[in-house]
Amino acid sequence: RAVANLGLPINVRGLMPLGENMPGGSAARPRDIVKSTSGKSILIAGQDFDGNLLLTDTICYAQKFRPKYIVSLTTMSKEIETSFDLSASGIFTSNEKLWQLLKTAAVHSGDRIWKLPLWKVFEREIIDIKSADLSNLVKFPRGMPCSNSAFLNQFTCKPNWAHIDLMGTMYEYGKTSYLRRGMSGRPTRTIIEFLGQMAYPPLDIINQQQKQSNYETD
Repeated sequence: RAVANLGLPINVRGLMPLGENMPGGSAARPRDIVKSTSGKSILIAGQDFDGNLLLTDTICYAQKFRPKYIVSLTTMSKEIETSFDLSASGIFTSNEKLWQLLKTAAVHSGDRIWKLPLWKVFEREIIDIKSADLSNLVKFPRGMPCSNSAFLNQFTCKPNWAHIDLMGTMYEYGKTSYLRRGMSGRPTRTIIEFLGQMAYPPLDIINQQQKQSNYETD
């Protein structure tokens, strides 16, 4: 609705994966192996991490539309809340241009995001198994926000993706003067600002992209 009201000349698709986690004869069991839309097999090592399983197929499906960027948003890791409280959402991406757009949008909106790493060490933690291509939970639950995002990154075909973890910012406890208590809606303002920048890139972003393009050409 914001894109329509602002008259932004861009195409946006919103995808919401929904699932019901209930006991039953067909429910997933510990150590089950399922196959994703991408064809990769996933060991269900942690049944509490059903959200990242839903996102895998959603990310694969989103790529059918050949988007310029894919931004996924979830409340996936409690460690994000422990680290940042209400101050910021965590973001993971290997795309520098996408990161600059989102960072600038967060600065303009005041709804902060903080970049966290997608290092290979986290990827190795989820693919170092023998029974499947990867696991939805690392053997030793450390660095969970990074490991969860590394898991999702296995289902992106190209580096046009960013993931924002809202675990600490999804609910307002009355600490922020301009937000009422309850579900905060964050980072809606940052996403709207980001879409506006995609439609009308700020000059500093354009200059940085041109420098990066020249560097890659050289």
